[in-house]
Parts: sequence; C-alpha cells; structure tokens
Amino acid sequence: MRLRVATLNAWALPPPVGEDVASRMRAIGARVRDLDVDLMAFQEVWTAAARAPLVEAGQRAGFRDSWQPSVRVGGGGLLVLSRFPIEHAVFEPFELRGHAERMEQGEYVSGKGFVTLRLAVAGVPLLLVDTHLHARYNQDISSGYRPHRVAQLSQLATALRAVREPVIVAGDLNFEEGDPEYLVLRGLTGVRDVAADLDRREPTVEDGNPYRPDRHLPSRRIDFVLVRDGISQGLLPRSVRRVFDETLEIDGRPRTYSDHAGVLAEIELVAPSAPAAAAPDPRAVALALALLAEGRDYARGRADEFGAAAAIGAGASVLAATGARLASTRRRFVQRALYAMAAIGLVPGAAGSLLSEVYVPEEVRAFEDAADRVARLAAVGSSSAVPSSTR
Repeated sequence: MRLRVATLNAWALPPPVGEDVASRMRAIGARVRDLDVDLMAFQEVWTAAARAPLVEAGQRAGFRDSWQPSVRVGGGGLLVLSRFPIEHAVFEPFELRGHAERMEQGEYVSGKGFVTLRLAVAGVPLLLVDTHLHARYNQDISSGYRPHRVAQLSQLATALRAVREPVIVAGDLNFEEGDPEYLVLRGLTGVRDVAADLDRREPTVEDGNPYRPDRHLPSRRIDFVLVRDGISQGLLPRSVRRVFDETLEIDGRPRTYSDHAGVLAEIELVAPSAPAAAAPDPRAVALALALLAEGRDYARGRADEFGAAAAIGAGASVLAATGARLASTRRRFVQRALYAMAAIGLVPGAAGSLLSEVYVPEEVRAFEDAADRVARLAAVGSSSAVPSSTR
C-alpha cells in the first residue's frame, strides 16, 4: 500500500499582517482536492476563520477525519486532514518558544508545539507528527535561535523514543539539510529525510515568491517529510515533489498559495529493514548538549542585562521622586515633571525586573530540562526502541 503525504506552511496570519488570507485558503483547499493526498499537514493556520475553509474543503474531498486546536486563535497553528481514522491525538506545546521581550516576533505567544496522531491505515497503526519549529530571525541574534529549535527537538525526540509504530514527521522545521539541528533530529530520532533519500531536493522557500520580504536571500529547503520504520512495518519513500508553488492571480496581481511551497511524498508500507534498537548517535547527543548549553548561557547573560536595566530604572525613578519632593512648591511644573519622570522610570524597571526574575529564569530552566532529556535519551543506549537512521 502507498500513502501520499503532504505538508504546507499556509502563512495564514490574521489580517492585516497576513496577505490575501481568505482567497489563499480557498485556493489551497481546492488544490488539496486536486492533489489526492491521504494525509495533509498544515502549519501557520493561526485562526479558526482560516482553518474552516480548509476543513470544509477536506470534507468535500473525502477526508474522513481532521485535527485542529481547540482555541480560536493560536494553539500552535497546526491542522491535519486525514483519509484514515484518527484513533488518538496529543498536542504537546514547546517549553521554549522564543524570548518574552520580543513580542513582535509572535513566537512567545504562538503556542507552538507538535501534534502526534495515531492513525489506522488499512489495519496498520501509524504515527503522524505535524510540527513547526522556532523561526530563524538571523538578524536578531547570531545563533538564529538554533538552541531553541534544538530544545524543541529534544521534546519531539523524547516523545518518539519508545514508539514502536512507523512514524511520519511533516512540517516547517526552519533549518536546512546539514544544519546542526538537522543532524540532531536525525541522530536523536532515527528519522530519514525522504527528499534526501530520493535525491530530489527542491527549495521550499524560493527567492522568487511574491510574498517573501527577503527575496534577496537564496532559496532554501526548510519544509520536510521524514519517515522512520516501526518494529513490524517499514516505510519506503517512492517519490517526492514540490507542490503549492504555482502562480495564482488574486485581485489582478500575480500571487501564490503561501510564502512557502509545500512537499508531497509518496511512501510505501513495506517490511521493516532497519534495526529496531539503535541508540541515539553520540555525535548528535554531544552537538545537542553543546547548543543547549549555548542557549542557557545566553539566557543567563540576558537575565543579568535585564537585572541591570531594572536597577537603573528604579534608581532613576527614586532620584526623580526625591527631586520632586525637594523642589520648591512655587514651581509646580518642575514637581510635576519630576514626578512624571519618576513614573516613567518605573516602567523599564518593572519590565526588567519581571524579565530578569521570572521569564528569563524560566528560559534557563527550560534549556536545562532539554539537556536532561537529551542525556536521558543517550543513557537509554542499546535498549532504545528508536530505529536506525540508515538502511
């Protein structure tokens, strides 16, 4: 039996941030029907209004089941359509979702995570994972939030460690083949990259996409379909191609389905050929631990910076308030100005205190938790149930 599995970052940000959202969701729904896929994994479908036309199109196309967040906005932005019964679904939010002070990026409040769906495919149990990792923002910090993505991968690897069924992972991973995160993912989980296996690598973020603000950057492949054999059932990639990359006309302008292209893979259910008890790759473990330590240390440095900002803000506020009390009552405008300065000084002081004492320490603990997860994966050793990443 063969499965057709597709993934797409639909870029359905709520208006006015997202562009042509309603038109594009209708077009995506129609294209899903034409592609005749069995499993469709979406990312960045952030609102119920954006999900509704996709679910309705899926129902018209014969999809039996769907999974979506229970909240109207956010909830990780994931959506899955399935022609097979979804027997069980678990959504796990990521512990690390960006920096609390960078609210404009949306990562901290996004609710990103991964959903694990147990499906019955012609009587064969199979696990589908849909996920969307932290965006790069390379211009923000030099690491491009690589340690955050590794922490998120540590959760995914832990969830898959003891899974005995065949696994398909689909989504926008925000890294490229050969990046450290790619090596960590494959080394910790044993998944295989369908496009790499078939030597059919096509970029999913293209420099010619009309919606891309960074069209000066080279095209790159950051959306994946990955597979892993189960104990009694294997998954053999047969074909893979880029989809959702055609040009559309919306309001008289050349557009496309999203700021990403999608990936469609055809996978055959076969007898397993990979060893069923390979340990995580020690090189991946060491790389993950090094990156997580880098993220932890960077977070600690930010805590010190925010603590210093809080102290400066509080000190300036005290000085201004003291000056106001000592100012001559005949110069009311001077008093008012100094009291206003005191109040203004409290704002960065309070924000810095909150970040240095609450949010950033939570980030430090999350990096430490992620390192503990990776260490436990490594300690499993030869008793691990993770299949090998090679055939």
